[in-house]
Amino acid sequence: MPEAVNLSKNAPEQVKSYLLEVFEAVVQKDIKTRAHIYNSENFENVAKFAFDSTGSFVSPKSIADTFNAGRKKGEVVISHNTVAAYLEHLATAFTLYRADRYDIKGKQRLKTQQKYYAIDLGLKDALTGGNDEKKSRGRRLENIVFFELLRRNYGEVWVGKQDNLEVDFVVQNGAGDRSYYQVAWAIEDDDTRERELAPLRKIDDNYPKFLISTDYGSGSIEGIQLLDAVDWLLNPPATSHSPQR
Repeated sequence: MPEAVNLSKNAPEQVKSYLLEVFEAVVQKDIKTRAHIYNSENFENVAKFAFDSTGSFVSPKSIADTFNAGRKKGEVVISHNTVAAYLEHLATAFTLYRADRYDIKGKQRLKTQQKYYAIDLGLKDALTGGNDEKKSRGRRLENIVFFELLRRNYGEVWVGKQDNLEVDFVVQNGAGDRSYYQVAWAIEDDDTRERELAPLRKIDDNYPKFLISTDYGSGSIEGIQLLDAVDWLLNPPATSHSPQR
């Protein structure tokens, strides 16, 4: 939110209240009134849970199970169908964007578990009370990369499943060509680097594979291109990293 950036420079104490006002205006005008949502408490709880789970796999059922945990048998605080509707409303209002899972080996979209990404990380922090930025910076970078991939219009953006491993993003263009992106804040540590490279190594095709981080610079390992996050974000290549055979 541009105004939040301005406030962070001139009146940082007003940023949170401004973002919450924006969210409430969007929710009230674009969701609650139009969709006739009467249980504001449940809706807001689902919204906060989804924002707090940015970059994590969730499903309407898993969210509903969380809210219903500890209740007596048959006592339901919220159903998974209601959660699904609330998530759809949040996505329709462009506050959250959903990324479906894609089975790379099976070459099919999966119907279970998705990730949601926040259109504005400041809004996420305002709604959830913020968190330890050092611990969450990898997820925050993943959120940023997701929206940059959408902005560059390389194709559909999914989160990938390769056997029992996760590939952060699978991008497929209209011709069916794909590219793969793994995102990590830091890969200088050997164990971390190997962990991030492992899912890409297991992909048995010749489509381009990228590992984006903030600390390793450029280069390549076994055909996997290493990209500096800041350079990649600020300097889009003249010839985009669109999926090519």
